[in-house]
Amino acid sequence: MDLRLNLYKINRIKIGTGDALQWKSNTPLGWAIRLFSKPKKENRNSPEYNVNHTSLAIVFHEYDQNRRYTTEALEHGIDLNLLSRRLREYKGEVYWLPLMLKYNYCRPAIGKIALSHMGIDYDYKSLLRQTHSRVRPDRKKLFCSEHYFIAVRAGFDMNGVELLDNMEKAPRPCDIPDLGIFGRPVRIK
Repeated sequence: MDLRLNLYKINRIKIGTGDALQWKSNTPLGWAIRLFSKPKKENRNSPEYNVNHTSLAIVFHEYDQNRRYTTEALEHGIDLNLLSRRLREYKGEVYWLPLMLKYNYCRPAIGKIALSHMGIDYDYKSLLRQTHSRVRPDRKKLFCSEHYFIAVRAGFDMNGVELLDNMEKAPRPCDIPDLGIFGRPVRIK
Protein backbone atom coordinates (compact mmCIF):
# COMPACT_ATOMS: atom_id res chain seq x y z
CA MET A 1 0.00 0.00 0.00
CA ASP A 2 1.32 3.46 -0.93
CA LEU A 3 1.18 5.49 2.29
CA ARG A 4 1.68 8.74 0.35
CA LEU A 5 -1.86 8.36 -0.99
CA ASN A 6 -3.75 7.60 2.25
CA LEU A 7 -5.47 11.01 2.44
CA TYR A 8 -6.46 10.72 -1.21
CA LYS A 9 -7.78 7.16 -0.82
CA ILE A 10 -9.99 8.23 2.10
CA ASN A 11 -11.59 10.99 0.01
CA ARG A 12 -11.28 9.69 -3.56
CA ILE A 13 -14.86 8.48 -3.97
CA LYS A 14 -16.23 11.93 -3.00
CA ILE A 15 -14.15 13.85 -5.57
CA GLY A 16 -16.32 14.88 -8.52
CA THR A 17 -16.06 16.56 -11.90
CA GLY A 18 -15.53 20.30 -11.51
CA ASP A 19 -13.97 20.15 -8.07
CA ALA A 20 -10.82 22.23 -7.73
CA LEU A 21 -7.46 20.78 -6.76
CA GLN A 22 -5.01 23.24 -5.22
CA TRP A 23 -1.33 22.24 -5.44
CA LYS A 24 1.58 23.55 -3.35
CA SER A 25 4.88 22.23 -4.66
CA ASN A 26 8.16 22.11 -2.78
CA THR A 27 10.14 23.32 -5.81
CA PRO A 28 11.87 26.63 -6.55
CA LEU A 29 9.33 27.35 -9.30
CA GLY A 30 6.42 26.68 -6.93
CA TRP A 31 7.94 28.99 -4.35
CA ALA A 32 8.44 31.73 -6.97
CA ILE A 33 4.82 31.51 -8.15
CA ARG A 34 3.58 31.75 -4.56
CA LEU A 35 5.85 34.75 -4.00
CA PHE A 36 4.13 36.70 -6.79
CA SER A 37 0.60 35.49 -6.14
CA LYS A 38 0.07 36.18 -2.48
CA PRO A 39 -3.45 35.57 -1.18
CA LYS A 40 -5.43 38.31 0.53
CA LYS A 41 -4.16 39.13 4.01
CA GLU A 42 -7.11 37.42 5.74
CA ASN A 43 -6.40 34.16 3.84
CA ARG A 44 -2.62 33.90 4.26
CA ASN A 45 -2.87 31.29 7.03
CA SER A 46 -5.24 29.02 5.08
CA PRO A 47 -3.25 26.35 3.24
CA GLU A 48 -5.66 26.05 0.29
CA TYR A 49 -4.78 29.68 -0.60
CA ASN A 50 -0.99 29.30 -0.31
CA VAL A 51 -0.67 27.32 -3.52
CA ASN A 52 1.01 27.63 -6.91
CA HIS A 53 -1.16 25.45 -9.16
CA THR A 54 -4.84 24.68 -9.75
CA SER A 55 -6.38 21.78 -11.65
CA LEU A 56 -9.87 20.46 -12.28
CA ALA A 57 -11.12 17.01 -11.23
CA ILE A 58 -12.83 14.78 -13.81
CA VAL A 59 -14.79 11.54 -13.32
CA PHE A 60 -15.86 9.49 -16.35
CA HIS A 61 -19.06 7.97 -14.95
CA GLU A 62 -19.86 6.06 -18.16
CA TYR A 63 -16.46 4.39 -18.42
CA ASP A 64 -14.39 4.54 -15.25
CA GLN A 65 -16.45 5.41 -12.17
CA ASN A 66 -13.80 4.33 -9.68
CA ARG A 67 -10.93 6.45 -10.98
CA ARG A 68 -10.37 10.19 -10.75
CA TYR A 69 -8.59 12.28 -13.36
CA THR A 70 -7.44 15.86 -13.53
CA THR A 71 -7.26 18.35 -16.35
CA GLU A 72 -4.48 20.84 -15.89
CA ALA A 73 -2.21 23.30 -17.62
CA LEU A 74 1.28 21.85 -17.65
CA GLU A 75 4.39 22.92 -19.58
CA HIS A 76 3.10 21.53 -22.90
CA GLY A 77 -0.48 22.75 -22.51
CA ILE A 78 -3.76 21.43 -21.16
CA ASP A 79 -3.48 17.74 -20.34
CA LEU A 80 -5.55 14.92 -18.82
CA ASN A 81 -3.86 12.86 -16.11
CA LEU A 82 -4.80 10.08 -13.72
CA LEU A 83 -5.06 11.87 -10.37
CA SER A 84 -3.56 9.08 -8.28
CA ARG A 85 -0.48 8.97 -10.54
CA ARG A 86 -0.02 12.75 -10.32
CA LEU A 87 -0.37 12.64 -6.53
CA ARG A 88 2.08 9.74 -6.18
CA GLU A 89 4.76 11.62 -8.15
CA TYR A 90 4.05 15.05 -6.66
CA LYS A 91 6.39 16.62 -4.12
CA GLY A 92 4.19 18.87 -2.03
CA GLU A 93 0.69 19.30 -0.64
CA VAL A 94 -2.65 19.09 -2.46
CA TYR A 95 -6.03 20.38 -1.31
CA TRP A 96 -9.41 19.33 -2.71
CA LEU A 97 -12.09 22.01 -2.93
CA PRO A 98 -15.44 20.26 -3.53
CA LEU A 99 -18.16 22.15 -5.39
CA MET A 100 -21.15 22.86 -3.19
CA LEU A 101 -23.88 20.23 -3.58
CA LYS A 102 -26.28 22.81 -4.99
CA TYR A 103 -24.07 22.99 -8.12
CA ASN A 104 -23.98 19.22 -8.81
CA TYR A 105 -26.17 19.65 -11.90
CA CYS A 106 -23.44 21.86 -13.45
CA ARG A 107 -20.77 19.14 -13.28
CA PRO A 108 -21.39 17.53 -16.72
CA ALA A 109 -21.16 20.91 -18.48
CA ILE A 110 -18.00 21.84 -16.56
CA GLY A 111 -16.40 18.54 -17.57
CA LYS A 112 -17.39 19.01 -21.20
CA ILE A 113 -15.78 22.46 -21.33
CA ALA A 114 -12.64 21.30 -19.47
CA LEU A 115 -12.16 18.42 -21.90
CA SER A 116 -12.61 20.78 -24.86
CA HIS A 117 -9.45 22.55 -23.63
CA MET A 118 -7.26 19.44 -24.17
CA GLY A 119 -4.21 20.27 -26.26
CA ILE A 120 -4.49 24.06 -25.91
CA ASP A 121 -1.01 25.53 -25.44
CA TYR A 122 0.27 26.80 -22.10
CA ASP A 123 0.02 30.57 -21.73
CA TYR A 124 3.53 31.50 -20.60
CA LYS A 125 3.14 35.12 -21.68
CA SER A 126 0.03 35.71 -19.53
CA LEU A 127 1.57 33.81 -16.62
CA LEU A 128 4.49 36.26 -16.64
CA ARG A 129 2.13 39.22 -16.99
CA GLN A 130 0.14 37.89 -13.99
CA THR A 131 3.16 38.66 -11.79
CA HIS A 132 2.53 42.38 -12.35
CA SER A 133 -1.22 42.63 -12.92
CA ARG A 134 -4.15 40.38 -13.71
CA VAL A 135 -4.83 39.46 -17.34
CA ARG A 136 -8.05 38.89 -19.23
CA PRO A 137 -8.95 35.21 -19.75
CA ASP A 138 -8.05 34.01 -23.24
CA ARG A 139 -9.13 30.58 -24.52
CA LYS A 140 -6.38 30.40 -27.15
CA LYS A 141 -3.67 29.71 -24.56
CA LEU A 142 -4.28 28.88 -20.89
CA PHE A 143 -2.47 28.74 -17.57
CA CYS A 144 -3.75 26.58 -14.71
CA SER A 145 -6.22 28.77 -12.81
CA GLU A 146 -7.37 30.35 -16.06
CA HIS A 147 -8.26 26.88 -17.41
CA TYR A 148 -10.18 26.08 -14.22
CA PHE A 149 -12.02 29.40 -14.16
CA ILE A 150 -13.05 29.36 -17.82
CA ALA A 151 -14.32 25.76 -17.61
CA VAL A 152 -16.32 26.37 -14.45
CA ARG A 153 -17.74 29.72 -15.54
CA ALA A 154 -18.79 28.32 -18.94
CA GLY A 155 -20.29 25.22 -17.29
CA PHE A 156 -22.27 27.40 -14.91
CA ASP A 157 -23.38 29.68 -17.78
CA MET A 158 -24.69 26.64 -19.71
CA ASN A 159 -26.91 25.93 -16.69
CA GLY A 160 -28.08 29.50 -16.12
CA VAL A 161 -25.91 30.15 -13.06
CA GLU A 162 -23.96 33.40 -12.91
CA LEU A 163 -20.47 32.88 -11.54
CA LEU A 164 -18.79 36.15 -10.67
CA ASP A 165 -20.03 37.70 -13.89
CA ASN A 166 -18.18 40.90 -13.04
CA MET A 167 -14.85 39.06 -12.82
CA GLU A 168 -13.07 40.18 -15.97
CA LYS A 169 -9.53 39.12 -15.04
CA ALA A 170 -8.15 35.60 -14.88
CA PRO A 171 -7.68 34.42 -11.29
CA ARG A 172 -4.40 33.27 -9.81
CA PRO A 173 -4.39 29.91 -8.00
CA CYS A 174 -4.71 31.73 -4.65
CA ASP A 175 -7.95 33.35 -5.91
CA ILE A 176 -9.78 30.10 -6.72
CA PRO A 177 -11.13 29.46 -3.17
CA ASP A 178 -12.72 32.94 -3.27
CA LEU A 179 -15.08 31.97 -6.10
CA GLY A 180 -17.64 31.17 -3.40
CA ILE A 181 -18.71 27.83 -4.90
CA PHE A 182 -16.89 25.34 -2.66
CA GLY A 183 -17.52 23.38 0.48
CA ARG A 184 -14.86 22.90 3.12
CA PRO A 185 -11.35 22.26 1.70
CA VAL A 186 -9.74 18.89 2.40
CA ARG A 187 -6.05 18.00 2.23
CA ILE A 188 -5.56 14.93 0.03
CA LYS A 189 -1.73 14.86 -0.06
